[in-house]
Amino acid sequence: PSIALAPVMAALVPWLVSRPCRQIMLVRQVNSLTVVQGQQWEGQKKIVSRFETALCGTDLLPVSKYLFSAAGKNIRPRIISAMAGAVNAHREDKVEMMMVEQKQDLVTQMCEMYHTASLYHDDVIDNADMRRGQPSVPAAWSTKHAVMGGDFVLSVAYGLLAEIDSEEVTSCMSRVV
Repeated sequence: PSIALAPVMAALVPWLVSRPCRQIMLVRQVNSLTVVQGQQWEGQKKIVSRFETALCGTDLLPVSKYLFSAAGKNIRPRIISAMAGAVNAHREDKVEMMMVEQKQDLVTQMCEMYHTASLYHDDVIDNADMRRGQPSVPAAWSTKHAVMGGDFVLSVAYGLLAEIDSEEVTSCMSRVV
């Protein structure tokens, strides 16, 4: 089954708001859903870039990129980013704010990788032929490719978890899987 957004958000909100807030410095622009749907989520490019770096020249690269290349609304990462922007609105220290935003961006990417890895595995369990209007990974390649692709996506997410270096985020994400 896909990872539910509510438990992840409930667990991450305390971490997102754990920094001192003093004055309004930044408010992120929120677009209407119709405008947002036509745009690619910026984190998607970063995720695919990580895959290309790790898997350059391997058979697993197109498999790992496959579901991240599919058109979608990208609502989940946009909600996480919007919440992070809202809790950052009162930051005083620009340097601290930049560091926090970078980690929040990594959390957003990691959550999307956890979710997408579950889709690779779901398609194997459900014997699905289609995913998001295109052939599923098992249908396009094989069951073995789908399992390995999902496992690789999770391993990259775990790498981000180490990069974030937060006990609260690690604890939260360990309960998700």
